[in-house]
Amino acid sequence: MLLEARESARLTQAELARRSGVARTAISMYENGSREPGADVFLRLLTATGAAVTHGGTQQGVDCYRNSQVFTSLTSILPGIPIKAAGPLAFPTSVWRRPR
Repeated sequence: MLLEARESARLTQAELARRSGVARTAISMYENGSREPGADVFLRLLTATGAAVTHGGTQQGVDCYRNSQVFTSLTSILPGIPIKAAGPLAFPTSVWRRPR
């Protein structure tokens, strides 16, 4: 998706890096699939290409950068939220055996 957005905007990786503040080497890794960007970086890259971020087929008046910051903040507090465990994990004995 990133590669298509960059190419349709007729940007080089270097120009996208300059506009987005993301390293050109990182952009290359995202495009070839050897690395995945976080939501905030992905939205920053798409915004830098001029791509319209849509929801449900209609363009929204959304501040994508701000939303990505909120999302990042929420995911950082998730480990502190108490969650009731479903029970102990069970490993199939045919695949894994406890060392003796």
